Amino acid sequence: MSWFKVDDGFYDHPKVFDASDCTVALWTRAGSWSARNLTDGFVPSNLPVRLCGDPDTAIRELVERGLWSRIRGGYKFHDWTDYQPTRADVEAERERWRRNKARQRKARSPDIVSTGDTPGESLEIPLESPEESPRRVSRSRPDPESPKGDSRGGRANVRARGARSPTPSPADRQPRASPDVRCVEHEHDDDPPRCGACARARRQHEQAAYEQRVDARRAELAATRADKRRAIENCSMCDENGYRGTSLCHHDPHAEARASRGRALVNELMGWNSNDEPEPP
Repeated sequence: MSWFKVDDGFYDHPKVFDASDCTVALWTRAGSWSARNLTDGFVPSNLPVRLCGDPDTAIRELVERGLWSRIRGGYKFHDWTDYQPTRADVEAERERWRRNKARQRKARSPDIVSTGDTPGESLEIPLESPEESPRRVSRSRPDPESPKGDSRGGRANVRARGARSPTPSPADRQPRASPDVRCVEHEHDDDPPRCGACARARRQHEQAAYEQRVDARRAELAATRADKRRAIENCSMCDENGYRGTSLCHHDPHAEARASRGRALVNELMGWNSNDEPEPP
């Protein structure tokens, strides 16, 4: 952020003592604009109409009083470099600030690689699905539509009925820095200054990206549940809840035969009789 400096005796200066309010307003606002955009006191010819109500009168007074001079393409502040920081001064100060911050970050954490004004960080927001997050163990039958549902003794980690949608943690809801997103004014600036509009644009960009990832995750979960429901509807062996008696149905008529052959093979390899029960370890 750069500053437009106004002397404390400006109000009583002979050049502006009896100037109109519009003239003083244009001089002050145009100076603030030039300091922010690092134009070294240059004011484009189409800018004054945006900064005051009577630009023709204000421009005429500024030129007549020696505060501005007419140049090609606009106007120039009188003796700008004598009282205001130049573009070269501001850029040198910003570069010095960046080097100091880089040294401070390196001293605090040498393993962190920093690019730009903030340490590099991943923009990927991990969306923790209800199936992947720890839940209370339920003693009821597992949910046949849940990707984690199983039939191990009718016990499984199932989700609460009201927690079917993704619930990212509060830390995931925080907008992340995106240095490539800028406001319209600094969109093509290779070295933009600190700007509140740029910060708002980055926050809006990150919020939109976060909402897109949440919507994609919800659509993925909805598709998974739809596939489970179609499998239940197309299966002739289970009920409408996806169960064959007290066991979760696998919708495969040959599953039990394969399981029986597998048990017989294990018994043969281990030397067990079909009625023997293996001893617990």
